[in-house]
Order: sequence, then structure tokens, then C-alpha cells
Amino acid sequence: MLGPIFGNFLIYTSNTIEIAGSENLEGLYVYDPEFDEKDNLTIDFLEKYKQNYKMDSPIKFHTTGTYDAIKMTLEAVDAVGYDGEKIRNYLLNNIKNWKGMNGVVSFDSNGNTQTGFVLKQLRNGELVFVEYV
Repeated sequence: MLGPIFGNFLIYTSNTIEIAGSENLEGLYVYDPEFDEKDNLTIDFLEKYKQNYKMDSPIKFHTTGTYDAIKMTLEAVDAVGYDGEKIRNYLLNNIKNWKGMNGVVSFDSNGNTQTGFVLKQLRNGELVFVEYV
């Protein structure tokens, strides 16, 4: 018997169950990027994505993260123009507790954020959060 199988979010996309079969994946652990799938902003955005492209986003975190990044960049451009160094400085100094679809974002002095990954498990064909004990 195999032990638990772990993977990152690339192992599990919208058609993974269809290809592999749910019985073969039951119990799979996935490190999934943390973002609020139940927030109204995210739900509305992903519904508009589906209407526009006639399909679900294949990797929702990347779609919402890209939107968040563009929105932050446009905020910076509106504030300081198209100078790369000024945009960088704006983001580092002004993006603090910024609410996006991928969580609340603050940049540290290196340009990193605190957004991360959460452990989920495939149970009955659905990825659910694993409660830590």
C-alpha cells in the first residue's frame, strides 16, 4: 500500500479528476496557494472570467494573482507615472494591508509578501482544508 501522496497546485487542475479518476486520487494532499475563494470579489471575478472565456480558470490562484498584481501596478502608475524605480518604491512603501483576491498584501523591504500556501486534501472529489492539530 502506498503512503500519502503530496503535490503542489500544479498537480490538481480542473480536469485532474476526469483524467485520473476520483477513486485514484482520493486522499491526495495538495499544497494550494492561499486565497479567499469564497470572497464576493473573487466569486464575481471568476464568474466574469467564465462568461468571457467560456471556461473556468484552469489555475484560479494564477488568474486572481495576476489581476491583483496588475491592479497594484496600475495604482502605482497612477500615483508616480511610468518610471520603474518610482513604481518599485511606491509598491514597497505604499502597499500595506492591501486587500486583493489572493489575500491581504504587504511588501517587505525585499519586495516579498506574506501570502503563502495551505494544505488541502482531496475528499469525495473536492479539495478541502486540512485542519492542523
